[in-house]
Amino acid sequence: MIGIVDMEVQPDSMFHSTALAESFPSGKRYNIIEDGLPAIDELQGIVVTGSSVGVYQKDEHGWIESAEGFIRNLRDKGIPTLGVCFGHQLINQALGGTVEKGEAMHQIVEYEYKEDPLFDGVPPKIVALHGDYVIKESPEVDIIATADYCPIFATRHQTAPIWTIQGHPELREQHLPDMKRTMGWTKTQHQFAETGGEELIRNFMSLMEP
Repeated sequence: MIGIVDMEVQPDSMFHSTALAESFPSGKRYNIIEDGLPAIDELQGIVVTGSSVGVYQKDEHGWIESAEGFIRNLRDKGIPTLGVCFGHQLINQALGGTVEKGEAMHQIVEYEYKEDPLFDGVPPKIVALHGDYVIKESPEVDIIATADYCPIFATRHQTAPIWTIQGHPELREQHLPDMKRTMGWTKTQHQFAETGGEELIRNFMSLMEP
């Protein structure tokens, strides 16, 4: 079974974590506030969602430190993991990287990726909805994708099956009203039909297979 660790703490912002959970129909969702962290030995893979919280807000959100320990356990046990947005930032911070607040981004972006099974056949466009950035990657990971505005757009752990991406592969045009409501939206020449979120999620599901 796949565990979807829902890091969103604001009920009116859970559209993205709900969409990500729905992308894994056989998965079980664990909200960090209501359910806590899952027992990883029972799961074949983990997905860490986005959040309206900043990973650097440990004083306001004590669960972040526990979540960092959880990430290190995933690494040590070799559990396939995908970190999305906040998950991308949390994993890098937990493993020695640095995250800082920056300019808000709310649009479809184009990115460039290196050869990696996570990106097999994936159109290099995705929804970006964030205001925090990994400015120094973990020394344990390699950068596997970059965007003009975000040099550390996706990473892969050097020895464990852990991938992260700053974009939201789960978000589609149907989520546009919620995106506008919570963060705003900047229209560009890119279209939702050009994004490759479904392919990326499908690839990660394949990577979880023994």
